[in-house]
Amino acid sequence: MTTAKLAKFEFKQGFHRESTQYAEEDKWFDGNRVRFRAGKPENIRGYATKVSASFDGSARDLIAWRDNSNKKRAIFGTPDKVYEHDGDQITDITPITTLVTLANVFGTTAGSTRVCCSDGSHGRQKNDWVLFTSAATFGSDVSLQGNVYQITSIISTDVFTISISGNAGATSTQAGSATFNYYIATGTSVASQGVGYGASDYNAADPTSVGLSKITATGGSALVTVSCASAHGGVANDFVVFQNTSIDSVAATIGGNLNLTKSAAGGPEFTIVSVNGTQVIVSAAANASASGDVTSSINMTALVYKQTAGGGSGVAFLKR
Repeated sequence: MTTAKLAKFEFKQGFHRESTQYAEEDKWFDGNRVRFRAGKPENIRGYATKVSASFDGSARDLIAWRDNSNKKRAIFGTPDKVYEHDGDQITDITPITTLVTLANVFGTTAGSTRVCCSDGSHGRQKNDWVLFTSAATFGSDVSLQGNVYQITSIISTDVFTISISGNAGATSTQAGSATFNYYIATGTSVASQGVGYGASDYNAADPTSVGLSKITATGGSALVTVSCASAHGGVANDFVVFQNTSIDSVAATIGGNLNLTKSAAGGPEFTIVSVNGTQVIVSAAANASASGDVTSSINMTALVYKQTAGGGSGVAFLKR
């Protein structure tokens, strides 16, 4: 008769995967939703949402501390704004860099959410934010008072557009007045591409935004020639992103079937194949079904990201 004995196993805390599960004797090799307390494993009992409030952008960095009253506080930043987490609330604390009070500066179209804002040499870029205070009603029923809006497009160095929640009741030009409170400039939410660690600088520089004057496709070919309205500064192997000029615009279709803002054509991001002056040549994910040019109602702009810095192959290596 065999006598059973209790055996005591002492497993080291933590997961040890430097070798195989058979070689890691007396150690935990794998697990999920487990934490160790006093050397013993226990289930992590899930999590609960701390704050249900939404915010703009994706959090990129966070600083946490306790104030003099021993209250937990945190500040976190996104590519769009800066927020404070205080108890159960999130507060927008994005710095305001410039204030200017202007009159007769708004334009609307009846039945449209688009509002044109005039500010000479405003220095803004698409996706920046502006808070309007001391604002007078215009366009029959449009009030911007106390609201923060994201700039949807840049018309010129003196004019940009925003989108409001409801349609304007009337068409107006050079109407209304307000104080423009410009938030600190936004950053890009897209990292530079590359192969391997250090292959490219993260957000090495702001992209060059250019308008488009002509797009040409050849039937049976995936190559598309994009003529920019100004110098783009790009070279072969840089990246170009095509985006709609506004939230309510529809980008033109080229060659019968190619919309460069859509994934079906390989968009909205492409590697530049070659350049010729202000022209950028890219390769779509499909061949054009017909030859043709588009010179009007293009409704797209191009963002050119420089990729000339850095190097590396991304090849794994072993070291003993």
